[in-house]
Amino acid sequence: MKKLLIILIILTFFACDSNDDDKEFYMYVNISTYFSIFNVQGDDLLDPENPNHIDTSKIKIFYVINGVKKELTDNPKKYEVYTKEQKNMNAYSIEVIMNDSEKIKKSITYIQWNEKDTDTIEATYVRDKKNVIYPKEVWLNGTLVTGNTKEYGGSPYVILTK
Repeated sequence: MKKLLIILIILTFFACDSNDDDKEFYMYVNISTYFSIFNVQGDDLLDPENPNHIDTSKIKIFYVINGVKKELTDNPKKYEVYTKEQKNMNAYSIEVIMNDSEKIKKSITYIQWNEKDTDTIEATYVRDKKNVIYPKEVWLNGTLVTGNTKEYGGSPYVILTK
């Protein structure tokens, strides 16, 4: 019995491969863009204390999937509003999860702030073999707002004036 135990221990040591670390499952996905939104007077439009604030409960997110614009109604809503304190910023911010549903050259996400105001986010992504995804370039309404964001995922941050 003692010999069997020693053999099992020795087999266990030899069964371990020093390259197992390379096979470790690793995933990093960062497909968000953050916005702070102000009016021309400099008032924070995401601050609920502002009488002219954006009603964040009415925001809708749409992804273009297989060439078709689809509203995302699943939970979570694909966006989250943060207070100044939560993100240690000078203003409220909103995080929008961008479309990465297709491995196409450039994805499209629409943010419908209200019935009359919609912005378009287009993005390209870095995708590597270890399941790492982060934005390479992000366009807002056709204007490049960031390129080659920080390695492994600095989320783009955009200040909008509405």
